[in-house]
Amino acid sequence: MDIIPLFNQHGCNIRPSVGENDSYTLPGEWRHMDRLYSDCIRRDVVENPEILQVRSDDCFVVTYPKSGTMWTLEMTQLVMNDGVTTIPDPTAQHHILPFMEFKVDKKSRDSTLYDGLSMTEKMKSPRLVMSHLPVGKLTKDLFTKGCK
Repeated sequence: MDIIPLFNQHGCNIRPSVGENDSYTLPGEWRHMDRLYSDCIRRDVVENPEILQVRSDDCFVVTYPKSGTMWTLEMTQLVMNDGVTTIPDPTAQHHILPFMEFKVDKKSRDSTLYDGLSMTEKMKSPRLVMSHLPVGKLTKDLFTKGCK
């Protein structure tokens, strides 16, 4: 049996994608349409993106992970608030501006520690909605309701 490396020397995932039931999916991972997701990503958001009720004044920041997301969010927030920041502690930013597809449960799985979708739904308008999902995986309302 050949040993297949999971990561290259830079730590990037190099596992081949061979389908929904491939043997390379590790515990805590799942696949949807040939994409690999961590168990902290909500299946319901990926499989049914219309679950998020989009408002016409929503502003979406959709980025690749590790591509300057926080910097983009800070700049967008400053533009939306006429140069005034509303986040006193940048380390708490993910609780004020949550990623809509993230959900992290406590180890006991009896209560949710972080649920980005419900946090996003409770935000007042205009909302700044964050996501690392590909744009094609987001709700089509994003393009029809005049969101930014």
